[in-house]
Amino acid sequence: MTGHMATARRRKLHEQMMGEVLAGIVDGEYPEGSRLPKETDLAERHDVSRYVARECIQALRDRGVLAVKHGVGATVQPRDEWHLFDPVLLEAMLSGPEREDVAAEVAECRRIVWPEVAAAAARRRTEAELTALQAADDDEDAFREALLHAAGNRFLRHILTALDAAAPSAKRSRSGALEPLLEAISERDEATSRDLMRRRVG
Repeated sequence: MTGHMATARRRKLHEQMMGEVLAGIVDGEYPEGSRLPKETDLAERHDVSRYVARECIQALRDRGVLAVKHGVGATVQPRDEWHLFDPVLLEAMLSGPEREDVAAEVAECRRIVWPEVAAAAARRRTEAELTALQAADDDEDAFREALLHAAGNRFLRHILTALDAAAPSAKRSRSGALEPLLEAISERDEATSRDLMRRRVG
């Protein structure tokens, strides 16, 4: 096996194991504050090498799910400490026993943030960005991408990319709202843009 193939296989095993361990955490097999089994035990349980198990633990640590302390091991962190906009974590939480509560929080966050994106777009948009918005022509994905670009905030882009991917109804178009919204953005009317986007998302 070449080095590239070996690395790819380890990556696949590491991602698979991470999904299984994360499911165990979300489902309550490993509650908040509890310790994961030792690295060697995890490797044996998931039928992977110790190296893959270590990669899995590090990936979950990087996402705020685990705290790792020498001599103590890996401890499950409270959900408030997790990097909740990570798509892997969002997917796991939306598949777990708290799925309805998590989905409701995602929906609420989208209803709060998207209207502010529309207001920012109305305030900052250039003529080229307005043309891109008009060219979206009811293509929801293209419109949202153009709106995020016009808003000019990279952090909002990352937040909403994760939330829209996690929201089952994110791609549902709200017909009839696009033309007035484009007009409001064209006129740099932040308040109306915010209100129309709130209706479109809600």
